[in-house]
Amino acid sequence: MDNLKYIKLFEKYAKMNEERYSLPEAVYELNQELVDFISSEFSKWQLDRSKNLSDYYFLNVKTKSDDFPVNRIKLKLVITNTEDYGDFNTTGLSHYSTTDDVLLKPMIKANKKFDLGIQIEIMVSEDADPSPEEVKREIESVCAHELFHSYQGYKRMSKSKNEFSGDALSFNLGHVLHQLYMFAYSVDFLNELINLTYVVLTGDETSAHLAQLHTKSATAFEWMDFFNKFKRMDYNQILNLCRQGVKNSNVSREEVFEKFVQCMKEAGTNTKKMTMKNFDDMVEFFYETIKEKEDYMTRKIAKIQHQTGNFKHRPKE
Repeated sequence: MDNLKYIKLFEKYAKMNEERYSLPEAVYELNQELVDFISSEFSKWQLDRSKNLSDYYFLNVKTKSDDFPVNRIKLKLVITNTEDYGDFNTTGLSHYSTTDDVLLKPMIKANKKFDLGIQIEIMVSEDADPSPEEVKREIESVCAHELFHSYQGYKRMSKSKNEFSGDALSFNLGHVLHQLYMFAYSVDFLNELINLTYVVLTGDETSAHLAQLHTKSATAFEWMDFFNKFKRMDYNQILNLCRQGVKNSNVSREEVFEKFVQCMKEAGTNTKKMTMKNFDDMVEFFYETIKEKEDYMTRKIAKIQHQTGNFKHRPKE
């Protein structure tokens, strides 16, 4: 092997090592800082769980990186006692800028530090007693997801592009699917199909969900396990399971489809051109969307599985 080929091969493997488990180094380090802070605040809240928490914090960032030059994190942390989403669940919102985009773009082009905005919500049922390990895994998972979104947006805007990737329809559909998922949360199988469609619909969501797998949290594995189940079924099997899930719930197929159309309208989508006419058509749309990304997702999961030691240390079911 000549020197040039050797150098190129070395650079390739150096880049692979830098992006730990699909997380860029700068995001990985920043994630550890955020997780430590939120875990500490959650432990304090557990001492008196009689009140919900909703507060803002400004965190000065210790991690120094030209790749993602964050100055500080403006964090909104919400901790809620609720029975609606299982024993312990997390969700988040990210927008890497806390200033107006018009003012931010020149700062980014000049490679200046900026403030990052992020919201993390933790939902715990009153009787739940999650272990410190479980708490940290789930917080690490949701923070990795949101920080990765922030990183993607920063990289695009540093090239004078829009913060979000993809076309407007896919972006709007992402919001629609999130709302529909919350509406159909209690509908077995269908809720998982909606969530997986959301995961694969845009490159941003796909990358952010893949980034979560390195944390080995139960939440991160849920969509991957369903994806593996999905690959073994055809459309008719999936449709029947969705119908059965609705039958055993407190909503009808018509109500689910009507909610889908309502969310589409609220997102500004022209529903007059929509070819879906009923519940079955909607399920077929979800099925085809996932099938289109099946090979790509399989390859990506296999790569992360190899990097993380074949997921040997998964949390217990």
